[in-house]
Amino acid sequence: MTNDPEYNLPSTNWQPGQIPNNADKFFQTEINQQLTAIITQYFHEMSFGDFVLLGDYYPQIIQVDYNTVPQGNTGLNHIYSQLNNLPGNDIFTANGLSFNSDFDDWLPNTTLGLPLTKTSNDRIDLLITLWRVNSRYNGSQGFASGNVPCTIKAKIGIDKLIYLEDKNSDPLGEIKHEYAHYMLGGNEFHSGGTGASAWNFISVPNTMGSLAYSATLSNTYNGWERHRLGYKPQNSQHQIKCLAAPTNTEVNTDLIYGQNIAAYNNEFILRDFVTTGDAIRIKLPYLKSESSSVKDQWIWIENRQLKEGKIDLRGKQPKGIYAYMQVGKETMQGSETFGEDANYTWLIHPYGNYDYEYENVRGPVKSDTLDYGQYSFEEYIEKSHWGTILIDTINFQNPFTGYGLNIEGAFDFYPNVVNNVTYHDKIFRNETLLTNKVIANGVEYPSTYFEWSTVPACGTIFDAFKAGQKITLATNPASTPLYTYKQKSTETQVPYDSK
Repeated sequence: MTNDPEYNLPSTNWQPGQIPNNADKFFQTEINQQLTAIITQYFHEMSFGDFVLLGDYYPQIIQVDYNTVPQGNTGLNHIYSQLNNLPGNDIFTANGLSFNSDFDDWLPNTTLGLPLTKTSNDRIDLLITLWRVNSRYNGSQGFASGNVPCTIKAKIGIDKLIYLEDKNSDPLGEIKHEYAHYMLGGNEFHSGGTGASAWNFISVPNTMGSLAYSATLSNTYNGWERHRLGYKPQNSQHQIKCLAAPTNTEVNTDLIYGQNIAAYNNEFILRDFVTTGDAIRIKLPYLKSESSSVKDQWIWIENRQLKEGKIDLRGKQPKGIYAYMQVGKETMQGSETFGEDANYTWLIHPYGNYDYEYENVRGPVKSDTLDYGQYSFEEYIEKSHWGTILIDTINFQNPFTGYGLNIEGAFDFYPNVVNNVTYHDKIFRNETLLTNKVIANGVEYPSTYFEWSTVPACGTIFDAFKAGQKITLATNPASTPLYTYKQKSTETQVPYDSK
C-alpha cells in the first residue's frame, strides 16, 4: 500500500515496490517428485499425499494508495477492481495458468464437514491477497472468509478468501494458518496462544499445531489434527498407531489408562511422527467421576526426528519425544462438532512446572519486537505484559499447577473497568505475562537456548524429552489432568471468576 506510514519499514523477504523474493515458494502448480513450495509440501506431508493444494501467483505487484482507502477497510475491493480492469479478457499467472480456466474446479458444500464437489461454479476456488503493509485495516493480521461476490474477468465471486499482511512473507505463517481454518473449523480451533474464541485455560499455553496462534511454540501439525482429519498412511490399519515390541507389528495406540496393552512388556516402537504418523494417545481416568460435564483429557506422545527435507519443528528445537494434553475437542458429529473452546492442547514440558518469581514486569513496546511479524507479535503490543522469570528448580517445583517455560501466566495487572464498574482484584482475559528472560538458579539463559531472542514461548532447546526422562504421577512434569476454566466467547470483558 503506497503512502502507508509503515511503507519503508525494513523487512526480510519483501522490498517496497516489488513482489516477495520467495513468491515461488508458496504453492506448486503441480505435484511432481520434488516438493519445493512450502504450503503445498506442508499439506501434502500432513495428509500423506491425500490432500493436494496447488496454486500460483500473479507476477506483477498491485499497489493501492493508502489515501484512497477508508480507515478500517481491508482495501480488497481496490485489488479486485484493479485485477478486473487489467487489459484483456483473462489474467495469466507466473507459470502461464489462466485465471478464468484453471482456478475453478470445486463447488463448496454448504454443510460443514462434508467434502467438496468437483465441478465449476464460475467462482475462484481460493484467492489470497498478501499485503506487504496495510495500516488502514485495524483488524487482525490475517483472516479467512468465503462466498464473496465480485467480478474479476469471467469470474463472479470467490469461494475462499484469505487476507494477510506480512512484510516478511513467511510461507509457514498466516497463509497456512488461515487455510487450516477451512479444514478444521473456526476460531474455536485455535490450539494455543492468544487467538480469538473462548479458552480452556486462564493462562495461555503456547503449543504446536496448524492453528496454534501468536507466539506459538511450533506452527506444524500434530497428531490430534491428523486424527481429526482422518489422515494416515495408506498401509496403516489404525488411525492412531505405532509398532509393538518386539514383533514390529502395527497396533492400535488409542489407549485408555489401565487397559490391557497388546505389546510385550507394554513396550512400543515409536517412529518419526512426520513420516510414519506414529503416535500414542492415552485417555486419563476419573475425570467425569464428579460431573459428566467435565471434558475428557488425553496425553499425546509423538517422536519428532526432524528428518531432512521434511517440514517439522523450528531450528532450535531438538529431536526427541514431544508430549501434550488434549482437552475435549473429540466430538465428531452433532451440534458440538465445530464447537467447544479454543486452547485445547497443552505441552507437557520436559523442563518441568514451577512456581515462578517475576521481576521487571512491564507492558511491551514495539521496539521490543523488530521482527515481530515473523511470529505475529503485534498481537502482544496491546494485550500482554513482559517480564523475567526466576526459577528455583530445587525448592519451587509444582508439577500439578505450576507453569512450564512455554506458558504465559495469568496475573491481575491493573484495574479493569466494565460498564462503569472497576475491578481491582479480578483477572481478565489477556492479562497474561510473556516471559522475555529466564534466570534459573541464579543463571541467566542466553539467546542460544531460544528460537527467538530470549522468549521461551517460541521454542527452546528444552522442548523435547530425552532418553531416561519419564512422565509419571511422581515426576515433574506429571501425568495428571489439567485445571480448566469455564468462559463464554461473549464474556471476554468480564473477570474469569464471574461464573
